[in-house]
Amino acid sequence: MKKKFSIKQLLTSLFAGVCLVCSGGAIAMLKDSPEAAAEEGKKVELYQLAPNKENLLESYVIKTANGKLIVIDGGMGTVYDADYAAVKNSQAYLPSALRAIAGKGDNEEVEVEAWFLSHAHRDHFAELTKIMSAENAHGLTINNFYFDFPDFGGEFPLVNSQQADLDELKAAFNTYAATKGIETSNYYEDLNGAVVNAENVEKGLSITVDGVRFEILQTWDIADGKYEDINDTSMVIRMVTGDNSVLFLNDLGIEGGDRLTKTYTTEELTSDYVQMSHHGHGGVTKAQYAAMGVTTDTYQLWPTPSVTFFNPSDFFVNETYEWFNTNSLMTDDPAPNNFFACLYEYPTDIASVESWASVVDGMKVASFDYEELGFEMIGASVRTADPDGIRFIAQVADEAVAKYGEGAKYGVIVVPADLDTPADLTVEYDGSTYTISNEKAMVIEAGQWWSDELEAIYGVKDGYAAYSGALLAAQNAEGEVVNFPASFYNRPMTAVGFIIPEEGETVYTEKVTRSIAYVASVEKMKENYEEVAAIERIAAGAALKVSVNDGKKLENLYKTYEPTFTIGGMDAATSALVNVTYTSSAPEIAKI
Repeated sequence: MKKKFSIKQLLTSLFAGVCLVCSGGAIAMLKDSPEAAAEEGKKVELYQLAPNKENLLESYVIKTANGKLIVIDGGMGTVYDADYAAVKNSQAYLPSALRAIAGKGDNEEVEVEAWFLSHAHRDHFAELTKIMSAENAHGLTINNFYFDFPDFGGEFPLVNSQQADLDELKAAFNTYAATKGIETSNYYEDLNGAVVNAENVEKGLSITVDGVRFEILQTWDIADGKYEDINDTSMVIRMVTGDNSVLFLNDLGIEGGDRLTKTYTTEELTSDYVQMSHHGHGGVTKAQYAAMGVTTDTYQLWPTPSVTFFNPSDFFVNETYEWFNTNSLMTDDPAPNNFFACLYEYPTDIASVESWASVVDGMKVASFDYEELGFEMIGASVRTADPDGIRFIAQVADEAVAKYGEGAKYGVIVVPADLDTPADLTVEYDGSTYTISNEKAMVIEAGQWWSDELEAIYGVKDGYAAYSGALLAAQNAEGEVVNFPASFYNRPMTAVGFIIPEEGETVYTEKVTRSIAYVASVEKMKENYEEVAAIERIAAGAALKVSVNDGKKLENLYKTYEPTFTIGGMDAATSALVNVTYTSSAPEIAKI
């Protein structure tokens, strides 16, 4: 008879490990889930910013329900005068705009949780250059950078002033690193194409900040061959929050649009909002937009300056507009589902928080309901004794456990990140067999609820219970349980927690992606770290760099785990994910 587990059972953990805590806030992956209830007053807000109508830039800011800030690009490179002559702009506007959005004063510190750069043109990255070059970075701290630029030079040339602009950005990264006490000789190269929760910024990567998911649908890839236009190296990002989605095409052109629409189906690309590529002119084609599911009902975001909007004969903005609208900009105002950055009321002083606060609500293009499920992933951990491996940890609100019923199924779906897709990882259960949306993934059922002591160690919220799903061992041809091959340590694994209630729809956490090598590397950076053989072995093969700030989130601990258990594992010969039964000679204790 299968054992049922009550909330907060005082059981010891199956596995030893260190936890890497990630941002909270869960989202419903399935629509109309009866368990999902929007918390009154909490919204996810999307801003399309512009400091004035003349500026050529792309700048999006997302404010999560709990106040975290995310920036996409930021601009701000060039202003065009009345004669359409380009004038370089040297004054930063975004520090004041971010403070206004965050409800902070002129001199208050501001944290940006994530900053995405789409491609190497100054009208997308020059604002970041100005911020990082300034004294104390204008009081901003940027926790994570995400960008993937080609190795410019040689077969990837930059023309005119583009190389000088990029060199300024590189120098600014080093200035910022020095300001923040980050030890590096080349911070740009440390960050380009690499992130802290997986090895690479690349197609298929999913990044979740406070319940808002950012799916990287496309980046530049050397396998695509030599590009003709830097715009076609643009990162394509889809933002998902609850039932809502926003597709950021950035400056994608025809070649990049062709790759995107050949990689994904219309169903996979269709979003509620789409940012019109290349400021609304000279981007992807009408057919490519249609292949992305864009219709007259789609909300359209136009990071368009006045120089192009009011000069339609040269820049074809109206032609693009008429593809998916029934009126004309030549004679009519934009349709209500179209948002143009050159038609706002603007701050009188772009360096004044007060001035920004008076106008920034008019640049808010969307406000999404925030859904709190009481269910989230809280991190990943490394086991330090043989066999080593990684587990993913989820926490569930006590009232949610009671609501889902004692017969509910709890577990984690795990798949190598390189075999993951931007589509949601989902599971069905017929009473005996799980069917997963990705055939390369596996389901790991929750082994048990954690004890109060373990919840305290891992920072589980009060009023929540925690469980884990583990991928801990390889199995050789003789059926023996062995450590993973060294090549696995740097292979990111993506996990999604799930609950199949006794009644109602299955609910899911956001995706979390971690590699064993990353978590081990973070552990080594702690000030009170004491050498552990497994951590040393795993971290030695780490392919990415970790900042000191990441290490401050973790604490040393002792753990005891059971001598016999079934875990998720990998067939050493085929790399397929399989169930592995492991029996230890005795209960083990590990210090990490």
